[in-house]
Amino acid sequence: MKNIFENASSFNQDLSAWKIIDEIEMISGFIFYDNIKKKCLFELAEPLIFQLSTVEETYIPVQYRTDFATVPQWARSVINVLDKHYQACILHDWLYDTQYKSRKFADDEFLKAMKKHGVKKWKRDLMWFAVRVGGQKRWKAP
Repeated sequence: MKNIFENASSFNQDLSAWKIIDEIEMISGFIFYDNIKKKCLFELAEPLIFQLSTVEETYIPVQYRTDFATVPQWARSVINVLDKHYQACILHDWLYDTQYKSRKFADDEFLKAMKKHGVKKWKRDLMWFAVRVGGQKRWKAP
Protein backbone atom coordinates (compact mmCIF):
# COMPACT_ATOMS: atom_id res chain seq x y z
CA MET A 1 0.00 0.00 0.00
CA LYS A 2 1.08 3.52 -0.69
CA ASN A 3 1.98 5.63 2.33
CA ILE A 4 -0.56 8.42 1.94
CA PHE A 5 0.95 10.43 4.78
CA GLU A 6 4.45 10.51 3.34
CA ASN A 7 4.23 14.09 2.06
CA ALA A 8 2.01 15.54 4.77
CA SER A 9 3.25 19.08 4.28
CA SER A 10 1.93 19.09 0.71
CA PHE A 11 -1.68 18.75 1.89
CA ASN A 12 -3.88 21.70 2.69
CA GLN A 13 -7.18 21.90 4.53
CA ASP A 14 -9.20 20.91 1.45
CA LEU A 15 -10.60 17.42 1.69
CA SER A 16 -9.23 15.00 -0.87
CA ALA A 17 -11.16 11.80 -1.48
CA TRP A 18 -9.29 8.55 -0.97
CA LYS A 19 -10.18 4.92 -1.07
CA ILE A 20 -8.03 2.39 0.68
CA ILE A 21 -8.28 -0.93 -1.05
CA ASP A 22 -6.77 -4.20 0.06
CA GLU A 23 -7.50 -7.79 -0.89
CA ILE A 24 -10.58 -7.97 1.33
CA GLU A 25 -12.22 -4.62 1.88
CA MET A 26 -12.41 -1.04 0.75
CA ILE A 27 -12.61 1.91 3.10
CA SER A 28 -13.67 5.28 1.72
CA GLY A 29 -12.78 8.56 3.30
CA PHE A 30 -10.98 11.85 3.06
CA ILE A 31 -7.42 12.75 3.84
CA PHE A 32 -6.46 16.22 4.94
CA TYR A 33 -3.77 18.08 6.81
CA ASP A 34 -4.83 19.29 10.26
CA ASN A 35 -2.98 22.54 10.92
CA ILE A 36 -3.73 22.40 14.64
CA LYS A 37 -2.44 18.86 15.19
CA LYS A 38 0.23 19.36 12.50
CA LYS A 39 -0.42 16.02 10.85
CA CYS A 40 -2.52 14.30 8.23
CA LEU A 41 -5.73 12.63 9.26
CA PHE A 42 -8.11 10.28 7.50
CA GLU A 43 -11.84 10.84 7.92
CA LEU A 44 -14.20 7.92 7.36
CA ALA A 45 -16.84 8.41 4.67
CA GLU A 46 -18.73 5.32 5.80
CA PRO A 47 -19.11 3.58 9.15
CA LEU A 48 -17.02 0.57 10.15
CA ILE A 49 -18.13 -2.32 12.32
CA PHE A 50 -15.54 -4.45 14.11
CA GLN A 51 -16.12 -7.74 15.88
CA LEU A 52 -14.29 -7.66 19.19
CA SER A 53 -12.85 -10.73 20.88
CA THR A 54 -15.60 -10.46 23.51
CA VAL A 55 -18.15 -11.22 20.74
CA GLU A 56 -19.38 -7.62 20.96
CA GLU A 57 -19.37 -5.37 17.93
CA THR A 58 -18.10 -1.83 17.97
CA TYR A 59 -19.44 0.75 15.53
CA ILE A 60 -17.12 3.48 14.27
CA PRO A 61 -19.18 6.31 12.74
CA VAL A 62 -18.85 8.35 9.59
CA GLN A 63 -16.53 11.37 10.06
CA TYR A 64 -14.37 9.59 12.64
CA ARG A 65 -10.79 10.81 12.20
CA THR A 66 -7.65 8.74 12.58
CA ASP A 67 -3.96 9.02 11.76
CA PHE A 68 -3.79 5.21 11.47
CA ALA A 69 -0.47 4.45 13.16
CA THR A 70 1.33 7.17 15.06
CA VAL A 71 4.84 6.27 13.96
CA PRO A 72 7.80 8.58 14.59
CA GLN A 73 9.53 9.67 11.39
CA TRP A 74 12.74 7.83 12.35
CA ALA A 75 10.87 4.50 12.62
CA ARG A 76 8.95 4.67 9.33
CA SER A 77 11.50 2.58 7.46
CA VAL A 78 10.40 -0.34 9.67
CA ILE A 79 6.72 0.48 10.35
CA ASN A 80 4.75 2.20 7.61
CA VAL A 81 1.91 4.49 8.73
CA LEU A 82 -0.40 2.69 6.34
CA ASP A 83 -0.01 -1.03 5.80
CA LYS A 84 -1.92 -4.23 6.55
CA HIS A 85 -2.43 -2.93 10.09
CA TYR A 86 -4.53 0.11 9.05
CA GLN A 87 -7.89 -1.34 10.15
CA ALA A 88 -6.44 -2.46 13.48
CA CYS A 89 -5.15 1.10 13.92
CA ILE A 90 -8.59 2.59 13.27
CA LEU A 91 -10.07 0.23 15.87
CA HIS A 92 -7.30 1.02 18.36
CA ASP A 93 -7.71 4.77 17.93
CA TRP A 94 -11.48 4.43 18.40
CA LEU A 95 -11.12 2.34 21.56
CA TYR A 96 -8.69 4.91 22.98
CA ASP A 97 -10.84 7.90 22.00
CA THR A 98 -13.95 6.37 23.56
CA GLN A 99 -12.01 4.99 26.57
CA TYR A 100 -13.82 1.70 25.97
CA LYS A 101 -13.26 -0.81 28.78
CA SER A 102 -9.56 -0.49 29.59
CA ARG A 103 -6.31 0.49 27.95
CA LYS A 104 -5.06 -3.10 28.14
CA PHE A 105 -8.26 -4.30 26.44
CA ALA A 106 -7.76 -1.74 23.63
CA ASP A 107 -4.12 -2.73 23.15
CA ASP A 108 -4.93 -6.45 23.16
CA GLU A 109 -7.74 -5.93 20.60
CA PHE A 110 -5.21 -4.05 18.47
CA LEU A 111 -2.87 -7.06 18.61
CA LYS A 112 -5.68 -9.50 17.72
CA ALA A 113 -6.92 -7.31 14.85
CA MET A 114 -3.40 -7.09 13.39
CA LYS A 115 -3.15 -10.88 13.48
CA LYS A 116 -6.53 -11.18 11.76
CA HIS A 117 -5.36 -8.87 8.97
CA GLY A 118 -2.14 -10.78 8.33
CA VAL A 119 0.45 -8.52 9.95
CA LYS A 120 3.68 -10.42 10.53
CA LYS A 121 4.23 -11.55 14.11
CA TRP A 122 7.43 -9.53 14.67
CA LYS A 123 5.71 -6.36 13.43
CA ARG A 124 2.50 -6.78 15.43
CA ASP A 125 4.51 -7.59 18.57
CA LEU A 126 6.62 -4.46 18.05
CA MET A 127 3.55 -2.27 17.46
CA TRP A 128 1.74 -3.77 20.46
CA PHE A 129 4.79 -3.16 22.65
CA ALA A 130 4.96 0.45 21.39
CA VAL A 131 1.35 1.18 22.37
CA ARG A 132 1.81 -0.50 25.74
CA VAL A 133 4.85 1.64 26.46
CA GLY A 134 3.74 4.90 24.84
CA GLY A 135 -0.04 4.91 25.00
CA GLN A 136 -0.63 5.96 28.61
CA LYS A 137 -0.59 9.69 27.86
CA ARG A 138 -3.09 9.36 25.02
CA TRP A 139 -5.41 7.09 27.05
CA LYS A 140 -5.83 9.76 29.71
CA ALA A 141 -6.18 12.63 27.22
CA PRO A 142 -9.67 14.18 27.07
